Amino acid sequence: MYTRIFFTLLASLPLLLHAQPATVNGVVKDSAGVALSGATVSLLNEAGLVVAYTFTNNEGLFKLGSNAKATLLQVTYSGYLAVKTKLLPAKEFYTVVLTPEAKTLAEVVVKTPPSTALEGDTLRFFVRNFSAPQDRTIADVLRRIPGLEVARDGTISYNGRKIENLYIDGDDLMDGRYGTATKVIRKELIASVDVIRNHQPIHVLKGKLFTDNIALNLRLEDENSLKLSATARAGIGLPGQTEASIAPIILSSKFKMVNRAAFNNAGIDYRTDMAQLGSSNFLVNAGMDRNDVALSLANVGPPDVPQTYYYFNRSAVANLNTLFKSSKGVQYKLNANVFTDRSRLDYEGLWINFLPNDTIRYEERQRVISRPRMADGSLTLTVNKDKLFVNNAFNVALGVERFKGFNEFNGKGFSQSLRQPHTAFTNDLSLMPSIKGKSIAEFRWHSSYSNRDQRLHIGEGYFFDVQPQAGFHRGVVQTVRSPLWFHHAYFSFRVPGKKITQSYTAGYRWMQQLLNSNLGINSAVFMPFANDSGNQISWRNSRFYTEAHYQLKLQKLRADLRLPFWVQSIVSNQPFYQVAATKRVLLFLPQLDLTYNFDNEKYVRGGIAVQNNFGDVTTAFQGAILLNYLTLQAFQQSLPQDRSYESSVHYYHQKSINLLSYNLGFTFRQTEMNMVLS
Repeated sequence: MYTRIFFTLLASLPLLLHAQPATVNGVVKDSAGVALSGATVSLLNEAGLVVAYTFTNNEGLFKLGSNAKATLLQVTYSGYLAVKTKLLPAKEFYTVVLTPEAKTLAEVVVKTPPSTALEGDTLRFFVRNFSAPQDRTIADVLRRIPGLEVARDGTISYNGRKIENLYIDGDDLMDGRYGTATKVIRKELIASVDVIRNHQPIHVLKGKLFTDNIALNLRLEDENSLKLSATARAGIGLPGQTEASIAPIILSSKFKMVNRAAFNNAGIDYRTDMAQLGSSNFLVNAGMDRNDVALSLANVGPPDVPQTYYYFNRSAVANLNTLFKSSKGVQYKLNANVFTDRSRLDYEGLWINFLPNDTIRYEERQRVISRPRMADGSLTLTVNKDKLFVNNAFNVALGVERFKGFNEFNGKGFSQSLRQPHTAFTNDLSLMPSIKGKSIAEFRWHSSYSNRDQRLHIGEGYFFDVQPQAGFHRGVVQTVRSPLWFHHAYFSFRVPGKKITQSYTAGYRWMQQLLNSNLGINSAVFMPFANDSGNQISWRNSRFYTEAHYQLKLQKLRADLRLPFWVQSIVSNQPFYQVAATKRVLLFLPQLDLTYNFDNEKYVRGGIAVQNNFGDVTTAFQGAILLNYLTLQAFQQSLPQDRSYESSVHYYHQKSINLLSYNLGFTFRQTEMNMVLS
């Protein structure tokens, strides 16, 4: 009987569970007894699937039609734990109490904005992380950035290497004279200072011809908006010192202008504003640095103290730098500079030598007043596109430097004066199209004329200690005139490749410099220096050259090999001395540079090079020239030449995150020279 009842109950159990009322009703509240409106109420089957659902009303009540498959009642509400209740037979009303859910949020780490960012060959320093409240201009910020060094003259170096140029939002506004820009551009206008390794500014050559140059780019906060700014400065001090400057600035993607006008007599030297600190254009310099026989007053050099303590000046400078880019991609740039100065240098020296039977006392005084006046201007037109590069720059430079001095030795002295006017005109044209097959052709023509006149006058009281005219005279006058013409034209053809880029160049350089000098003695009458006819030299230096240039670029290794051949010709004519010297040589001057990158922040660079230099007119004159009151100079006839062999290896290391950079290196140089000096 017992066994029978057991199986009967077991068999009837499912029937009891599914015998449900027609509706399921109830109320949903929280733990405080507050009705919850909008809670989701669901009926679930044995598989956990929803077979019916509804929402609670404003009083927290719900009503659902019964479902034969439903076994569970589930209530969910945002912010509360879900509740599941088993449906019971004959139970129509359910009270469901929900408990608030305490969720653990994922870990949140608050980080400060990064100080630097490394993007390929560009290391970006964000100005906001390196500026201090007292900083006014971007020059103040540059001095705080690790690895960057700013010299007294404004020259910027990174990790021990001088930068090629400084750009403002990718544009060379200052034409290489960036000393002014860093002094006047407010730090608030600049978002970041970008250090660009392997800098290649010519778009035609990007990815085709690599370089190891380093450049700096000041990236604007918002290049699409127009930035108007003005920096003004004024100061008054004792005794009678004044300083005033104003610098209006306009910066945008299409138009840029950085101008400055300044005056002071407080020991501030504006010559750095005129200094060519970076490249004057996108190309390697094709010009020629002229060398002159330099006359001087032979005054003492500057003392080893800060310049402001001994530089008694009255200086003024004005800079105009304007750049405009048209919608067709043509860039027009105007740069002009004017500088004037009057400075005074006083010097006193005393030497006392005690001998057994005598005392020798030597006292010297010098007073020198310098009055330079300089002005220069350039107009540049540039097209820098992916398929074409055109650049034409025309420059004019005018000026004169005047010096007056008085030298006194043990109570006796003489006056001096020196005048040095100079002029220069230069035009540089470059055309670089991309032709079929990604090859690139280039034509360049650089032409210039410059002249420098000099007149040194030493007044009465000077003892001219040269026979046969030794003695005191009313005056000694040395004049030098040295005009120079220079032309350089070449054509090159480049064939870029994935790993090897080939370049072949043929060119011609021609330079002619004249040197006319006269030395005269003014006694009772003015007469030339005896036994000397002065100088009338014509010096010509011409070179026809070809060069094969190969660049290898692998993942970590870069190699640059140059194989130049020169046919050099030098002609020196001096009719007064019946001299006509000619020298022609064939030269092969290979050069190899290697760079191995361990990663983006560590690399080693080395190379070997053979170089050859010839003398110029400054070491070829045979007539005597009085360089200063201490030195009378002349040379034997010679065509000086020096050849040097150089090898070097340098290691560069930087850590952007740790803001650490250092470099070390070794250089060996051997030079062979032939020069006769008398």
